[in-house]
Amino acid sequence: MVTSVIVLALMYAFLTFALQGAVHTKDLEANGDNALSYIAQVISGSALAKYMILAVALSALGSTLASLVSGVRVTFAMGSDGVLPRAFGRTDSKFKTPVLATVIIGVIASIGVWLYTFGSGSVQDSFATVVSVDGLLFALYYALTGIATAVYYRKLASTSVWNIIHIAVFPLAAAGFLAYIIVRSVEGLGGWSGRDLVSLYVMLGIGVAIMLYVRFAGGSDYFSLPRETYQPAAELQPANPEP
Repeated sequence: MVTSVIVLALMYAFLTFALQGAVHTKDLEANGDNALSYIAQVISGSALAKYMILAVALSALGSTLASLVSGVRVTFAMGSDGVLPRAFGRTDSKFKTPVLATVIIGVIASIGVWLYTFGSGSVQDSFATVVSVDGLLFALYYALTGIATAVYYRKLASTSVWNIIHIAVFPLAAAGFLAYIIVRSVEGLGGWSGRDLVSLYVMLGIGVAIMLYVRFAGGSDYFSLPRETYQPAAELQPANPEP
């Protein structure tokens, strides 16, 4: 797993530097709205530029569908756990798919896109807002995941130096880096009181309201589950020194 992440990081970094090195910085800034298409045209002509436009469009479509599927999956799991109404955790008797979760998430996504579209100066601005807020949410999610990983596996991390590095140091360092990215990104989105951040606050507020309702009035036993940490096997635990 670690090797795959390192290889992908090196590959993406190399491709980024190689593509940006193909044109002058001023030309790249002047064609910022169509940077990939412009770079492709400089490298191989108009044929590759047209292909790049198609690739970007298909990538955006695929990313949207992937986000929709993941949102439905999370909603279905939360419904099964009782964190959301149980109806979200039910599947269709014939197709075995979470119909209600799929429909609700699809409707919410469609409404959100249209609200952003009509509330912005252009379609480009609307999608830029969606991407910015979504990016902040993902960064926050992965930062908290890194912290949770280090906390949950802290006993396993204490069994060896290597475990400390890749179970505690790496996740916490990644969480700190993502926190830095979030803070710097907010500066470019109009600050903590900007329009994009207000949208983020609304979404987080809805989530907190649902959580509090389920916690105190929903009757779910999810919040009563005991806290736990990963317990490494006895042979992995460091030996206690003799008194």
